Amino acid sequence: MFKYLNRLFSILPPPPQYLFNIFTHLTEEEKLYLYKTAMKFKKNSVFVEIGSYLGASSCFLAAGLKYGELYCVDTWQNDAMSEGPRDTYEDFIRNIGEFSNIITPLRGNSVDVAATFNKSTNLLFLDGDHSYDGL
Repeated sequence: MFKYLNRLFSILPPPPQYLFNIFTHLTEEEKLYLYKTAMKFKKNSVFVEIGSYLGASSCFLAAGLKYGELYCVDTWQNDAMSEGPRDTYEDFIRNIGEFSNIITPLRGNSVDVAATFNKSTNLLFLDGDHSYDGL
């Protein structure tokens, strides 16, 4: 599948190069897959990402989406990350800068945020707490 993506990106416009510099645990292929997937959706689509960390995946989704809404749900406390707990919200806000017109951060536990979220979604990207207790 990733060979297909490489061929496709030789035709489609690539995502902004600086996005590849945002620290993440995603591979380059996974980043490009998010970008390409987002490009398939119509204008005004609504995406929800659960688990946004420093915003790399958020930016690749937003770059592909262009005209829509991306809601990013996270505590930004690094609760389940291997790096240990720390507040990453300001890093996230800085990294999503260009896409702040598309991305809306929703700070909190995904269960609590979901209780008040009332929009229909076109894409749900689950990348939150990967621990046994988090499931």
